[in-house]
Amino acid sequence: MRKSWKIWKRYPLKGSVTLELEANYEIDEIPVPDQAPSVCLRGQIRQLPDGDWMISVFLVNGQHEPEQNKDTAWLFQPELSVRSAHPEAPDIFIRKPLEQHTAALDPIIHAENQAMAMLYRNQVEFAVGHGVGVHAELVPDTPTRAICLSSSIIPNYEVPATKPPTEEEIPALKGLVLDMKRLSEASDAELQSMLEPLTTAYQLWIEAQAAKLGDPNEGLAEYQEAAEGAIANCRRVLARIEAGLATMRDNPQAAKAFRFMNQAMWQQRIHSAYSERRRRGESLALETVDVPPGSRSLS
Repeated sequence: MRKSWKIWKRYPLKGSVTLELEANYEIDEIPVPDQAPSVCLRGQIRQLPDGDWMISVFLVNGQHEPEQNKDTAWLFQPELSVRSAHPEAPDIFIRKPLEQHTAALDPIIHAENQAMAMLYRNQVEFAVGHGVGVHAELVPDTPTRAICLSSSIIPNYEVPATKPPTEEEIPALKGLVLDMKRLSEASDAELQSMLEPLTTAYQLWIEAQAAKLGDPNEGLAEYQEAAEGAIANCRRVLARIEAGLATMRDNPQAAKAFRFMNQAMWQQRIHSAYSERRRRGESLALETVDVPPGSRSLS
């Protein structure tokens, strides 16, 4: 007897709805009335005090789920996409307004929120998904405006690799030594010359950032308090680094402890790399594992 197989095949549904901006309008539309009359768009259109608009849109599956073959009433990988109905004015989407109510509830949380908003002021949030991610199609070279917003079942974002700056990028770093082996073997005087470029370069970087506070092109006008606080924190960190170098200069025992710390980290890294390669079946000696200078970094 031949065995029969039941095979499901998905088929796409696509529809569109055009909405006029009307304050306090309740959205209740059916995108595909012929094929899916029970699947609708619901939401609300609101106008903010500053004249901008905020729109909430939800896809509602109102189909009745049968007792058998329940997935016939399911929607797989639904996507909502919103864009301007006027091709001559496509860049209608602007950033979501920042939350300001935390100032009255908790000054510390408010300060943290403002600091994060300042740091990521060019990473604009246009919409928030509920159970989904949101992909924004940005205007070229204008990260604060978008021409299309789409829901994303599986959100994705490519995080660029973080690389330390080079001497070519920051000339003040010339002479800086972060190789743990070299630091563990340096004399007290050598430690100072090896590490002082770090404080010099950091101080120059802080001054360059402070100069941006009055630059209108930096977009910091609404973040002055957060920006000034960030610069103050950087200056405190610089003072701590300088105090640490001074302690190693004036206290031989502190310099010895610093060398021992670097020796321990250097050896730990070598043994970890050795163990990993041995687990892969390689046959090698421990002394051949050490990585070349320049690829280690000070923790």
